Amino acid sequence: MNDFTHNSKPGSTDDPTNRDLPANGRISSAAALDAALDAAHQAALDKRIDAAIERKPAPALPADFAAVVSATLAARAAAAPRRSRAIPVGRTIGWVSAALLTAALFVVAPHATPNIASFRFDAEILLLVELAGIGWLLSRNFDAHRTR
Repeated sequence: MNDFTHNSKPGSTDDPTNRDLPANGRISSAAALDAALDAAHQAALDKRIDAAIERKPAPALPADFAAVVSATLAARAAAAPRRSRAIPVGRTIGWVSAALLTAALFVVAPHATPNIASFRFDAEILLLVELAGIGWLLSRNFDAHRTR
């Protein structure tokens, strides 16, 4: 048979891709040796890859590591702005509003007649409800650091 026959099966001696095979179809000892060496080389490479993956590197720190870290932290602490004390704006506004509502009640209450159709009486009831709401909010403990 010719080496360049188109009716050849892959892997046969007639296959044009197997030009290194002898015409008789037998594998020469050099080809078998090359295949065995490739298999041994692949197995050794697999073992080296496994060993490299399983190896754990030992941590190594410089001798002056602690001194460098503490110097860096001290420099950052000196450069950081100081936090100011939080001003309780909400409580201050609540107390001022409660005082203003109480003053408005003293102004509106003497002139209000207890009649549901009277605007002054409705305003007095609304001011009392608002004052009660502000008193309830001021009595609650809003601490941002407390967990619930």
